[in-house]
Order: sequence, then C-alpha cells, then structure tokens
Amino acid sequence: MGAYLDKPVTEKETESGQGNGLTYGATCMQGWRVKQEDAHNCIIDLNGEWSMFAVYDGHGGDEVSRYTASRLPDYFKEREFWASDDFVATLQQIFIDFDDVLRSEEVMKQLKKMAKEGSGTSERGDDADNSSDECDRIQTIEEILFLQVVCYAVTKKFKFEILAIDKRFVTTLCLLRELRDDEESEDDSDFTEPDVEAEDEECDDEDDMDVLQDVDIPGGLETPGEDSGTTACVCLMNKQRIIVANAGDSRAVLCRGGIAVDLSIDHKPEDDIEKKRIVNAGGYVNEDGRVNGGLNLSRAFGDHSYKKNFDLPLRDQMITALPDVRVETLQPSDEFLVLACDGIWCVCYIIKIALCMLCDHCLAPTTAGDGTGCDNMTVIITTITH
Repeated sequence: MGAYLDKPVTEKETESGQGNGLTYGATCMQGWRVKQEDAHNCIIDLNGEWSMFAVYDGHGGDEVSRYTASRLPDYFKEREFWASDDFVATLQQIFIDFDDVLRSEEVMKQLKKMAKEGSGTSERGDDADNSSDECDRIQTIEEILFLQVVCYAVTKKFKFEILAIDKRFVTTLCLLRELRDDEESEDDSDFTEPDVEAEDEECDDEDDMDVLQDVDIPGGLETPGEDSGTTACVCLMNKQRIIVANAGDSRAVLCRGGIAVDLSIDHKPEDDIEKKRIVNAGGYVNEDGRVNGGLNLSRAFGDHSYKKNFDLPLRDQMITALPDVRVETLQPSDEFLVLACDGIWCVCYIIKIALCMLCDHCLAPTTAGDGTGCDNMTVIITTITH
C-alpha cells in the first residue's frame, strides 16, 4: 500500500490550556499515513510575557519535526527575540541558525537515533500491521538485492553513484562509468568471470563499500536530516502583538471581526520567487511541482541533501528554512487564531466545529483519490481574551 495503511488511525491526541489572556485547544491524528510525522508546540509561558504555538509537518520521517518541537522553543528563549528592534530579521536569522545546527555532527547523531527509535505511534488494526510488515519485508529484500548486485558488479571498470532517493522507496539510479580503454577484452567486460587480480579486486571492493558505509539495512537508504525535514509555522504572541514565522505549507489564520486573515504564505516550488531560488542553486522544478523530482515544498528545516551548493549561504539553497515573517498588532476584534498543517487546510478552510470532529471531517474515506485527506493532521486553535 506504500505510504498508506489499510485503514486509518483515528485516535486523537489532544491538549488544552490557558493563561496570558489566551485559551487553546490542540489535536493531532495519524490518519492514513504509515506513521505520525507531525509535531507541535503549545507553550503558554515562553518567557512570562510571550506565548508560543507552532505546528511542524514532517516528511521523510518524524525525527526532524520531533527534534524541532523539543528544541526550537529553547532556541527562541536563548536568542531573546523579544528584545529585538527588528522581529523580521531576528526570527529569520533564528530559523537559519537553527537549520544550521540541524546538520551538525552531534545533532545528526541524535536524529539518526530518533529515526531508529521511531515515534511509537502504532495504533493500527491487525490487517494494517500485517500489510505494513509485509511491505517492509519486501522493501528490505529489494534493498539488499540491489546492494548485492551493485557490490558484485562494481569492478575497476565501473563505478556507481546513488543519485536519488525519495522517502521510504528505493528509487536509486545507477550510473555506470567506463574507466578503461575500449581495448579491454570482452572477458574483462563480462562480470561472470572478471579478469581482475584478487588483490586489486579486494581493494576495489573496499573503496566502493566506503560509499555504502552510511547505509543501514534494514531501514532504508535515507539519512535523517539529509533526506527528512519539516515545515514550521510558529506563532509568538503577547498582549500587544502576534508574530508568525512560517517556512513551508502549514498555515496560520487569524479571525478578525469574523473575517479570516492569512498570517502565512504557502511556499511551493512552482511559485516564481521559489523557482528562481531553486534554479539559481542548481536545481529544477518538474511538471508536478517537485524540486529535482522529489520534494513538493520549497522551504523547510532539514532536507540538507537539497542544501549542497557550497557557493551559496544556507538561506539561498534550493530548499531554505528562511521564513516569511508577519507582525500584527492585536485589535479588539481579534477572536481566535488557527494553526494547522496542510492535512487540514487541503480539505477545509476554517470551520467552527470541534477539533476532533474537524479531523474526522477532513479524513478521506479511502486512499483511492489524489491523497487529499490522507495526510497526518494537526490543528491548534487559540482564542484571544481582551
């Protein structure tokens, strides 16, 4: 079934609280996805005056979204953003610096450990478990066979490069390069009986296996933080202001006098400003709106496999964590704020029903459609008391 279960996980995790003139409720649901990759923050007392609400929509794994939810609030406090005269520049720099931390050796080790541990979200039916296990077994066999073929095929005459990996699926493209003259005999070019001295062959095997040293079998060919990431839609509020810093396609909407006011902008690869940056960094956007044929959003924490142009700063890479920042002065007519991942917004804009009912309403009856209603779902609603 691929990225979907045989039946959705509809149990909800909810929380609520109040303080600083705010009352909030939040819920998240795994839905049809194989695992829950969303994470969120609801922190009434960030520093005494400010509150923080955020949603993180992970992809390629849940480790980056979980790590971000656990560490980003402290990062905001350490930087004391509230003392800044320029919230926009300060929050943008915080996002970029935090993304830089994500690729440090220490954090990469933590992300790898978190990826192996998993999120622990496994409330599924028996059929779903069996289906998922079977998919994992088949996928692992395919990976082992692929690597076995590659390792035996690689001699002094050929090398290979792993060019593309898309989430849990092995979409590896082998590029065979001829390293010898055309004068080599046919026997040498036939892998059944390669005419290579044992010492040289052993040496080649060691060199070529170096390329595979970071590949874990079983468990896929991805590197946590390199091939996984998360959106981030962060709302910081005190009694005078509301600030939203957003990278990705999660959204924040403020209800002001009964009218929905967008406080964030979706970042999609096909948008002119995004596409220009992607192309300038050496990438491309295909006809399906995916960066280099892979990721279907253009701003996120993590995803450092898309951030390898060393001639450019981190904020100018194909995928960037640079957020758009919106600063609003609170008004008496401001009623409530909604923060949600795209699993909610793709289905309905904003409706005043209970949050758990909202998730059920957004859930697709099957996975036979275009994927709408099949994603993880997280939503936070915060009411504002004047």
